[in-house]
Amino acid sequence: MSTGRRAVSLWQFVCVACLVLPLAGCGAKKGQISGNVTYDGKPLKRGKINFHPSGKGKPATAEIEDGEFSVKDAPLEKGVKVTVITGYLQGAQGDINQIEQSIKQDEFAISKLPPGTDPPPDLAKSLEEKKERLKRLKADQAAYIKLPAKYEKPETTPLSFDLGKGDKIEVKVEKD
Repeated sequence: MSTGRRAVSLWQFVCVACLVLPLAGCGAKKGQISGNVTYDGKPLKRGKINFHPSGKGKPATAEIEDGEFSVKDAPLEKGVKVTVITGYLQGAQGDINQIEQSIKQDEFAISKLPPGTDPPPDLAKSLEEKKERLKRLKADQAAYIKLPAKYEKPETTPLSFDLGKGDKIEVKVEKD
């Protein structure tokens, strides 16, 4: 390659870099935020909180546990719409019934083993996992609180925040 061609190629590279590098920072900034969620002045036991960016993009989601949340990839911008969802907590009754039946079957199978015989490890592990899942589903169901529907959609939520990295926010969900 001649020196003239190298100079043109270098010049083209510099021009493209000058155009592309500023665009690299154009994506929405994201960062960690945390905070508390209350409903009617009391900590919301369980639920999900979503942070919807102003433009296109997937919302950042965090679990609410005992009124607290922390999310790593929240959009750091002004006017972030926030939704709070609890409806998924109540829909567990069918799962609870199914898991309870499965636990009964596993326990019956174990009861039929000769005395002093340990259950197969995979059965014992499966039984413990089912019991943990059942415990969680029942806790979810007990924690369910029906929130006003307006808090579930970004188009209707009154919750909006200007977010910066490391912010700790107070999200107050009110009764209708």
